[in-house]
Amino acid sequence: MKQMLLSFLCVCLFFTIVQKANAHVGSGPPFLKINGTYSATNPYYQGPSAINVPQDTTSQVFLPGDKLSMEIVTSQLTVPPDIAAKTVFRWQMYSGENFSQKTGSDQFGTTATYTFSKPGSYLLTVEAKAPGSTENLIIDTVQLDVVPSTTYKLPKASVFVGADTLKSGAAMTFVAKSSIDRAVKHTTALWDFGDNTIQKGLTLSHTFSDWNFFTYVYMRVVDDRGLVNDIGFNAQGVNGTIKLVPFGNMQTVPLSFGTPDQARAYANQKNTALSAQNQTTIYFVLGAIFILVLVIIVLVLRKIKT
Repeated sequence: MKQMLLSFLCVCLFFTIVQKANAHVGSGPPFLKINGTYSATNPYYQGPSAINVPQDTTSQVFLPGDKLSMEIVTSQLTVPPDIAAKTVFRWQMYSGENFSQKTGSDQFGTTATYTFSKPGSYLLTVEAKAPGSTENLIIDTVQLDVVPSTTYKLPKASVFVGADTLKSGAAMTFVAKSSIDRAVKHTTALWDFGDNTIQKGLTLSHTFSDWNFFTYVYMRVVDDRGLVNDIGFNAQGVNGTIKLVPFGNMQTVPLSFGTPDQARAYANQKNTALSAQNQTTIYFVLGAIFILVLVIIVLVLRKIKT
């Protein structure tokens, strides 16, 4: 009985402390290193959602064939050393538009390695099983972006909201837009309007029917290489008046407003699609055409003079 009580206390202690130590929670130091760099808090990770929003992000971008070296710095967890030493850590990798497809085999320990085989956004999940526990607790998730080339432009999402009035019971048109690489032919979008379900489409109509409410809205844009970008904002109804505002820890969010007609026009606009490599190519071609035109003009002028 004493051993069972001790095991229970260890589990409770680990659960409480490690939650405080998570980088994404903001109340403790970062503890997860990827190729020697700590992962950073994802400002869009706020509340529960059907969209699997990563808790952390990294500024690093990877290529197919790159090897990742990952490490949990247990001294950063503020967990007592004896508990950390007996804790079993499990590493898992997921892919797919909502990170639902498991990729590769589980790895265990405070360190792990992984090599990507193809482009796309992946979700690294780190779990911990404390001493005496039979369950694994997710302690961090990190989005990792693998691009086809070093000049590839990652998608950047934005949302346009078209409505005659921001009132409960009134339909609103939500349009997903993104800045994408020129090689991308099409994009898709996932939405969660706070009801913990996923809707798909670049343009959707949604009605907030409750008179007073507060919820999180998330949108994920996915390009045809499998790379994703998330944005989110708060939807709040007060006596029937609706406000769509950035999360409390953010000053701005790529969110704009207009009429339903403007939303339809916005939806018909093409996504911005220029990578650095494509821009250089375009400038080179334009320059070559300009020089060719000058040469033709000079030759014509010389012929006229003779």
